[in-house]
Amino acid sequence: MCDLLLIADDLTGTFDCSVAFGSGVEVWTRVPDGLRAQSFAGAAPVVAVNADTRHLVPERAAEVVGALVRAALEAGVGTIYKKCDSALRGNVGAELGALHEVAGGPVWFAPAFPKMGRVTRGGVQYVDGVPVAESALGSDPFEPVRHSAVAEVIAEQSPVSVRVADRDAVPQPDGDGITVFDAETEGDLRAIARAAWELPEPRLLAGCAGLSSVLAATGTVAPVEAGGRSVAQGDGLLVFCGSVNPVSQGQCAHATGAGAPTVTYTDAQKRDDAYLASDEGRAMVRRAAGLWGSVPLAVVDASDLGGGKGTVVAEDVRAGICAHLGQAAARIAKEHGSGDLMVMGGDVLAAFLAEMGTQAVRMLGEVVPGVVMFTFTHDAATWRVVSKSGSFGRESLFVDLAGQVR
Repeated sequence: MCDLLLIADDLTGTFDCSVAFGSGVEVWTRVPDGLRAQSFAGAAPVVAVNADTRHLVPERAAEVVGALVRAALEAGVGTIYKKCDSALRGNVGAELGALHEVAGGPVWFAPAFPKMGRVTRGGVQYVDGVPVAESALGSDPFEPVRHSAVAEVIAEQSPVSVRVADRDAVPQPDGDGITVFDAETEGDLRAIARAAWELPEPRLLAGCAGLSSVLAATGTVAPVEAGGRSVAQGDGLLVFCGSVNPVSQGQCAHATGAGAPTVTYTDAQKRDDAYLASDEGRAMVRRAAGLWGSVPLAVVDASDLGGGKGTVVAEDVRAGICAHLGQAAARIAKEHGSGDLMVMGGDVLAAFLAEMGTQAVRMLGEVVPGVVMFTFTHDAATWRVVSKSGSFGRESLFVDLAGQVR
């Protein structure tokens, strides 16, 4: 029976918030058809679900999250955790508003992730010391962050009341609406987590992977470790970078500069529906598959954004590009066979898994903070897949991971 439900808005977020609870976490890569209370009856103690709401209109995102919350409450799930992006991207206000409205109780929200340089001070979200709207995330081509104050982000999409808790005060289970907690250290998050487990059920919590990781360390939920044989390591890591975030672009450039052979996937190619069926597209797939395993690290760099910095991409175009790149990654994987693959960009990863025909995966663990590994099997071939959000990690991440996964 499920005791804890983690609801994320994209696939990488689903992995990020669930990995700390152990390899026995049941990961749903999409909301199951015919969702109802019985969906949780035979589930693992911890269920993480990709609600896939990041790019929906706010009203639809609220409906999806509300339906998940309603089914979980009817099933008697004791704790519901709404995973939000640590940079406040997506439908944060609409989804937290839905959690509060459907469950009818106060929501505790701690969006900080100190290990990754994301802290909350005075109700304002900072990235590496800079208010998030003034950071590189403020000019993200798909999801520019327009507000740094958490309450302003929520107010854009929901009328629910928001208050900011005093960082120096002991968290108390009082008040209604959404309470935003400041946190600048792991100790701050641990204090919030300890107080959260004292709340009466159903507990309504929200945050990013920062809070979920300390909840796992301090909580009463005992996840079941997955059994089965270990997964053999591959001969090399292929990075398929479908994120256009400036951080991802820097990581691709660093790997190339360090000598990793790189296949460049241009903006024009990503937008061309006929590219993969063309002679040039088939040759790209063969070349990428051939490089994979022949060297410790190879990169397929699809981070090119034709319009350059500040370009805003329409939603239908963005969705088409992600589907195209997911198909490309799947063709390369099938051409190569079993191995270690890193896919960046949550929507690209979701498209890749859909193309591979898998709806459930097994968590293996966290490789480095913010970077997780899972495994799945398709047609008797097994892949270990590394994933992360596009905005995380230092420039040398790909090079470092190539040694780590080996």
